[in-house]
Amino acid sequence: MPHTTWVSHWCDGSLKEMIEYPELFCVHPDFLHDCDADDARGAFRTLHATLCELYAACVADPARMKLPLHEKENFPYLSKQERVSRGERYYFADLLCAVGLSGEAREDGLVILPDALAAACKQLNLRRVKDTFGLLANFGFAIEGLRDGKIPVTESVIVYFPDNPHLCALLCLLARKAVRLNRLTDFRRMHYKLLKDDLSTADYGNGIDHVCDILPGGERACAQEINARLTGLGYYLRLGAWNEGPQVYYHRTEASAKRKGPHNYVISSYYGELRLSFNIRKDKIDGCLDQIAALPDDTRRIFLESDKGCKNKPICVSGLGYILDGQAVWRCGCCGPKFQCAPSANDVDRIISIVEKGN
Repeated sequence: MPHTTWVSHWCDGSLKEMIEYPELFCVHPDFLHDCDADDARGAFRTLHATLCELYAACVADPARMKLPLHEKENFPYLSKQERVSRGERYYFADLLCAVGLSGEAREDGLVILPDALAAACKQLNLRRVKDTFGLLANFGFAIEGLRDGKIPVTESVIVYFPDNPHLCALLCLLARKAVRLNRLTDFRRMHYKLLKDDLSTADYGNGIDHVCDILPGGERACAQEINARLTGLGYYLRLGAWNEGPQVYYHRTEASAKRKGPHNYVISSYYGELRLSFNIRKDKIDGCLDQIAALPDDTRRIFLESDKGCKNKPICVSGLGYILDGQAVWRCGCCGPKFQCAPSANDVDRIISIVEKGN
């Protein structure tokens, strides 16, 4: 069912971005001060499930979660109201992070002092916490010290998680590591690899796993195959992101990658689904048409879809027009590579062959 509010739309994307974890995953001894590895894994699984529940509640009932209710039909993409809503997509992940940053671990819970919470919220640019903090009590947390369901301004509160006594301590460690190492996005997706290194190290996500870790198994293998082919051809990687998820850009030269210059390919996650974007130069497209025309129907269809929304058509200097199967096709180049598809393993060699010829 389509979402009527922008915040539901974006929170649904946040839910789809949650990283799946394997049955067994590495836990560094830095996370095992008061528990063993099995306890830590159990606490992480519970924390992961709790964050999924929070995102799902934001999708289903944003009013209950005190999020902005800007309607999609009233406000277009990139409007102020849409951007405000997009900025709230990780609100409750950031609230959990603020709890972890500001909490002092005691027995099986956390004591949160008001000044510490205020500092954490300022660091995370998190607002309205007085009104939203109490909502955590609906998602497994117990909170002592609330006043009329709201967190007091001048008094401390105690937070604990009755169903798992190790969760709050783990939350503190994960939040502090994520913020210290600029891995807040991994915390927002509850990435199990945050646990594999010591508290000062995050040795992952520097290559194609930047995208692959968010993809399901079959699409992950396809992305890895594309990456292997492109790096084998001498391309240089650059990590990035769009509003819909992480991306890896592929540049012909290292200098181009460093200056964020032109790129021929992009591997992306689109709300947890694999996307491949690629370019063909307008002065090379005619030399590629015979090869495109000979493609199987499913692959050729990628080149038969026109962009209907380019406001600069037909004078877009980056655009590309051609005739295929007797059909006029227009591909916009204003905002990125001219072509985008959800590739299968069978497409990889064919597409790369055409793109290399067309550049």
